[in-house]
Amino acid sequence: MRTRGLVITEDQLFEFYDKRVGAEVTSARHFDTWWKKARRSDAALLDLKPEDVAASTEAAPTDYPGAWQQGDTRLELRYRFEPGAPDDGVTVIIPRALLPHVRPAGFDWSVPGMRTELATALVKSLPKQLRKSMSPAQRFAELALARLTPRSEPLTVGLARELTTITQITVTAGDFDVDRIPAHLRMHFAVADDAGEITARADSIAELQRAATPAASKTVKRTLYRAWTDEGIGTLAAQRTVDIAGQRLTRYPTIDAITDDAGRTRGVVVIDAASEQTRDRLAARGIAALLDLAIPPLHRRVAGSLGAAGRLALSQSPYPDLDALLADCTRRAIRDVVAGLDAGTLSAVRSPKTFRVLTEKLRPRITESAPDYFSLAVESLGWVAPVRAAIDRHAGSLAADDVAEQLDNLVFDGFVAATARRHLENVPRYLAAAEARLSALPASAARDQAGVAVVDRVTERWAQRLTQVPDHRKAHVNDEAQWLVEELRVGLFAERLGTAYPVSEKRVLRTLDRLG
Repeated sequence: MRTRGLVITEDQLFEFYDKRVGAEVTSARHFDTWWKKARRSDAALLDLKPEDVAASTEAAPTDYPGAWQQGDTRLELRYRFEPGAPDDGVTVIIPRALLPHVRPAGFDWSVPGMRTELATALVKSLPKQLRKSMSPAQRFAELALARLTPRSEPLTVGLARELTTITQITVTAGDFDVDRIPAHLRMHFAVADDAGEITARADSIAELQRAATPAASKTVKRTLYRAWTDEGIGTLAAQRTVDIAGQRLTRYPTIDAITDDAGRTRGVVVIDAASEQTRDRLAARGIAALLDLAIPPLHRRVAGSLGAAGRLALSQSPYPDLDALLADCTRRAIRDVVAGLDAGTLSAVRSPKTFRVLTEKLRPRITESAPDYFSLAVESLGWVAPVRAAIDRHAGSLAADDVAEQLDNLVFDGFVAATARRHLENVPRYLAAAEARLSALPASAARDQAGVAVVDRVTERWAQRLTQVPDHRKAHVNDEAQWLVEELRVGLFAERLGTAYPVSEKRVLRTLDRLG
């Protein structure tokens, strides 16, 4: 029970009884025997006194701050001690005009003075088979917190990773039962009107933002641009300041790509980013999109020089037509070239003139490299028919089903644009390994079954890592993990083809643990 002024931690409680209970007590039966004798001399030996549970130190001002800082935004915090009340604990007060500008990130850490109690509650919420190895929970919570940087990632993600390291037992963010966390340990949120009156409350910012959208955040129709001109996008300032609800915020104008359902470029829009890092990340994406529209795709004549084998390979293309494949080759060339630019070069592109200069600088590199992507695509497509034939020969088997799924993940409508060149160069070898694997059956059935078990274990660890990394790193981890597994498949099922680097189950698991 929470009682005002009474505070005792699990460690203090453990120490209290450890000093009083005899060292010979190792079971309930031993305790009964010991207590029969001990209570004759001091019946109150195990009774807690008020001074044992009274708060002995004053809280530091930084433990319970009066405001929450998120970038330029400063939000009032209000505290209430009233168990059962909807705002028991900490409430973030958000001026209505600021609501669309507040991000959920970071609030899951709560304030410093409540963080240890929150982390302890999370440890206690773990399934019993995990929790029993982490007692007392507060000690493990404190050890894990000491290894984390507050608000740098979701709290459950960081706790899961560090508890896994400390205990050598795999814990994922999904193992925590956040619904079991006491209400007073969760941050509450309230919207205030211009007069400071509370108009809405919720336990999540997203819920408040959804509810407030009709009244406070009308949908803004942004202009779609397909070229960077003086009359359209114009020159973007490096930053600008806006006054909202009495607070001066810094925003960073940039462009962002807009795509259709198939992932193909429609154009760009101008938006305000909340940080320089976000501005530069979106700008790189937007610049690549405008280059898509400024640089023509590969011409059809590149396919005219193909021999019979090349034309047969193209017949296996998952693209709706040749033009779609050629456009994808140019798109991938653009993205790889842009990815190779340094941050300073990209951040300097803020006007029609600087974009035009960049385009003319990159155009030769892109047009010269695009045919290489077409050649790699044709080489990959050349393995599709042999692999499918092998799948048909072993239809219904676990190996055939596994290879069919592998093929779908490697060759699909859009696979060239989705695959960086350093990986695209290896796709033919991965497909050759898949065909060799099936051709070796049934003689290699036992080895194949053992290999599938290895892939399953690695894939399970891959899934666990995705729950342990911040959202903005998930795509990177997912991409790198896919290619690790593809190399592992070559090593397991077609070692004679060779791998790009030494690979084994242990090596891949160690690499997965380092990703993110």
